[in-house]
Order: sequence, then C-alpha cells, then structure tokens
Amino acid sequence: MSRQHLLRQLALPDRYERLVSLLGPEVVQVLVPPEQNTVDGFERIALAVQTRNEGLLVPAFGQSGIGKTTMLDNLTHFLPEHYSQTLNYQGDISFDSLEREANAYTQGYPPSETRVLPINVDHRENAPPTDRELADMKRFLRVTTCPVRPVIIWPDTSESNTRDIAARYTQVAGVSPVDLPLTIAGPQREAWIDIARNTLRLANEVDSLEQLGVDPSNYDPADYQAIGAFLRQLSTDFDNIRFQLQKETRKQISLVVIFPSESETPGILSQLTNSTRYGLIDPSALLGVTAKSSLGRWWEPRRGLLTRAVVQLDAHCLFLPPGISVGFLRRHGPQPVQDALGKAGIPNPTADRLARDLARADFGKFLTGGEMKAYEARGKPAKKSVEAFQTIAAQGFVQGKDKALNKGVAEALRTCLPKLSVNPSDIQVEKQLDFCRLIPDISLHYPDNVLCAEFHWRNGNFLSTSNRSATAQYILKKLRDYCRQLGWTAD
Repeated sequence: MSRQHLLRQLALPDRYERLVSLLGPEVVQVLVPPEQNTVDGFERIALAVQTRNEGLLVPAFGQSGIGKTTMLDNLTHFLPEHYSQTLNYQGDISFDSLEREANAYTQGYPPSETRVLPINVDHRENAPPTDRELADMKRFLRVTTCPVRPVIIWPDTSESNTRDIAARYTQVAGVSPVDLPLTIAGPQREAWIDIARNTLRLANEVDSLEQLGVDPSNYDPADYQAIGAFLRQLSTDFDNIRFQLQKETRKQISLVVIFPSESETPGILSQLTNSTRYGLIDPSALLGVTAKSSLGRWWEPRRGLLTRAVVQLDAHCLFLPPGISVGFLRRHGPQPVQDALGKAGIPNPTADRLARDLARADFGKFLTGGEMKAYEARGKPAKKSVEAFQTIAAQGFVQGKDKALNKGVAEALRTCLPKLSVNPSDIQVEKQLDFCRLIPDISLHYPDNVLCAEFHWRNGNFLSTSNRSATAQYILKKLRDYCRQLGWTAD
C-alpha cells in the first residue's frame, strides 16, 4: 500500500449526488436556497398536509440541472419547521412497498414529530405512474400507518408529464388544496459563482484551487441555462487542467520536506499546513509569515505558481521526531554516529522495531497512505530521545555530514518499507532523476511516480515559534528550486 497523489484526488463535482458522496453531512455548507417561489410552494404544501392530516402527491417540474435533487433531498434544511429528512424512494410504486419503506424509515421518530415526511421518487423521470400506481399512492397517502404524514414528490424534466400526472391524480383523489404541478427553480444566478467556489474548496479541502486556472468568477452564469450546466463546464475545464498537470512530467512527482530535530511535536508546522489535509503545505500561510523576506517578496506576485507547485507536487512538510531519527541512525547511520550513540547507551534496534516505530510516525503514515492526524509519542522516553539526538547533532550537520545521515535514513527505509507493504522499485540518495534535473536528498521510485524527500537536519527544538519564518522560508526555497528545475519558471 502507498499513498495517492493529490492530483488524483482533486475533483469539482457537477452533480449533487457526487458532492454528497464526497462531503457527507458537510454538504449543507454549500447549500443555497432556491428561488423564493419554490420555497413558498413547498411551505404551502406542508401546511396543507398538516392542516388536513392527509398526505399529498406533488408532481414537480424542473429542467435538467436546475437543482431538483438538491432541493428535494434537503427540504428539512430549507424548511426545518415543516419537513423531516427526505426518504429517497427506489422501490415499486405499490401500497405495500410504500407502507413498508415509510415505516422503516421513520422507525424511532419521537411521538412529538409533526413535520411532513417527504418521499422523493427520483427514479421515474419520463416514466409517469400507471393508473394502478396512482390508486396505490392515493390509498397510501390517506390510510398509511406511518407515524407522520407523508408527501410523495414526483420530479420530472417534462412539464407536460407533470401536468398530466396532476390532472390524473385529481380525478382519483379530488381537487388538490394547492396548485399543482409545482415548478422547481434553483438558486439565483447571482449565487452560482460562490456556490462553485465553495464546492471547489470543500470537495478538495484545499484553498485557492481556482488559481490553477479554473476561477468561477471568470465564467458568466448568464451563458448557461441552469446551474448544473454551469458547474458541468467548470468541472470539465478543471479535469482538463488536472490532466495536463499530471502529464507535464514523464512521471508524477511528490515532494515531502522533512524536519529532523529535537522537536517532539510538529510545532509551527501546524501553522504552515492545511487544517484538514494534514501536512499539506498552505501557500497563504507561508507567505503570511515571510512577507518581508526576499523569498516572500519573490513569491508574492507568483501566488498562482505557488498554488500550482503545492498541488502538482502534492507538497507536504512533516517532522521526524528524535525517537525515529535516532533509531534509524543507530542501526544504519554513518559509523561515527553509530559509535557515538552506542557509547551513549542507545541500543541497536531490530528491523522489526524500526518498522513498527516508523509506522506510528507521520512520515511512515505518509509513505503508507495511512491517516495522519498527530504524532503519538511512543517508545523511548522523550528525554532520552532528545539527549540521543543531541549526540547526533554534536557530530555536525554541515560539510556533507547531513548527506551521510540521509544515506542512513535511506538504508533504514530499504529495511522498513517492505515490512509495511510498501515496495518502491528503487530508493536513491542524492541522485538526479532520469527525466528531469532534480537531485532530491532521497527519492523513492514507483512505476508511475517518484516521491522526493528533502531533509533539513537542525539542532535544538527547531520547530518552535521563534523559527516560524526560517522554517517557512526553507519550504519556499525548496518549492522555488523545484519550480526552476522542472522548468515551471525561468526567474
């Protein structure tokens, strides 16, 4: 198992169903009320049902992409005083099946529940009900044992179909207390751009993705008949750009900047990374703490390039706690470091112990595709790990000594990763990639991608607040180096 590149995860959903599958309950954050006439129509329906204590069949017309499913699935959001959660009905249209599904869905409803149960028949578009189905729906709506009064909503893109259904139902059930069919109109066009921008942000949990080249504000809602068509164009263009970014290099490249030091926690890295996608670099945060530096001034007019670099490189920054780096170097580090650690009383860990410790660390979870939240300190006591790291730091990190440490880490990864079911075809140290000019500290090669790991060895509790700007500048420098080496900028 290994992690999936960010570019393969990004999406701009153009249909409500896809958005729900990505966001779940968080979908309410992108919901915008439809036109007021639509809301008023559903409120009148609920009031009529509650007053008469009898259900109602509501044929509902709306053109394709107008937002019918969004509205009907979220009536309880738009009209919480009148509607409970929507039952999306997929079964046969018969009294028995409607009765069974409605009772199962409302099982556990409190006796005090008086709101209407909306039943959305969303699988019969352009397939009007038969006379028998109309009769069964009439019976269900009048005599159901369901603890709350139901409304069956029959959406269709054909206005003539919905008018015909309304007329036929009136013949068997009598005059409706409200005008039918109901016409569904989606949100006002003025809201479409914000809906698209929020959809892009929430679906991917990454800010500023519009800087990749698909900015909703550059699209005119007046050019599209419905919000669905508007989102579909944006989604198509977003997928095209994502595809182009994936194909710009012969192999997909990922970048992770690693900070080994005495720091036992991510410290300031939590202020420089995405709040939801753990460890993913936050471009705005980097620029926010380096505005007065030369690197910050260089990047400020190139915000679009910075966003592209983070996304195209799936760029993360993580810390390597001293317990992990000490274990790696005690077993696989340069001989002077191994000797110094041995003299300090640090035992030589087994390969299984190294693999276990790596699997628990952020870096290990990153490599295996596991969920990263926060490092859980385990193993050696913190004080002993910090003292052992000080022994390593005493050997120095300059004049090429950090390269020897990187070789030790690479050797440790060669030992540990197969035990974690991660099997790169090769692990190289300080070697130029065969398809570009990049020379990463360590590169892990897979059939269709390469992960580049850059290590910044520092002594002391480096990830403290006092080093926030220095840390951000180091990350920005690495990103600029990668952009230059990959030919994304000539500056």
